[in-house]
Amino acid sequence: MSLQKIFTKFSHSKIEKSEDSLWKEDITCRIMQKISMPIARFLYPFGFITPNRITWFHYFLIILGSIILIIAEENIILLFLVGLCLWLSALVDGLDGQLARLRGTSSKKGEWLDRVLDEGKGYPFFLAIGLHIQDSSGNFALYLFENHLMTLNVWFTMTIVFACASWLSIMTSFGTWILKEPIVVSNGNVYIVWFFLLFNILDWFLFLFTIGVFLAMVWTLFEKTFFTPANPIETKEAPDS
Repeated sequence: MSLQKIFTKFSHSKIEKSEDSLWKEDITCRIMQKISMPIARFLYPFGFITPNRITWFHYFLIILGSIILIIAEENIILLFLVGLCLWLSALVDGLDGQLARLRGTSSKKGEWLDRVLDEGKGYPFFLAIGLHIQDSSGNFALYLFENHLMTLNVWFTMTIVFACASWLSIMTSFGTWILKEPIVVSNGNVYIVWFFLLFNILDWFLFLFTIGVFLAMVWTLFEKTFFTPANPIETKEAPDS
């Protein structure tokens, strides 16, 4: 059983969900959906507010949060605003689809746009994290109870993150896998990110997230190799002679 199924095991629903929608049913997404549905009903009569424009607004919030993080330094108010931008982005993330379904205007183009921006929204935020935590040499140090543990290079560490996350994103095109959205600003991660922001320990977040996405990539490869049944090759029976 993959982790995405474990995460959704406690999401009770009378409607059978498709495999592709399992990742959207964690507890955070369910809370966001309950908040965003009344907003979608409110926006229904305003024709100039389209689902695709909401999708772009969701991405704009990520960019805004990234810019604020670059200039935030240790200002707790600015760091709180970064977390607020991420939370609002997570809230708006499902609003476009809800509005499209209410209006009956769901389309493949809108679904594609939502998927592309979802997969790419973590990259500018990670760049902002790198600029936020790096010193003059491009490194960051990890301390535990005021004890220095190690010093890592920001850009080498993020290269690992980008490589692993990109590989996982590519895997979305090929059946079931462990994390449908291995991006830092996904709905399920937004509160964790906010916690690290408020305590200004993004150096530890980058380190732990790097390990997390690397293990996710390894487990995905392991799961698809040993647990995903191969599709049998259809062969035609030879005619009797």
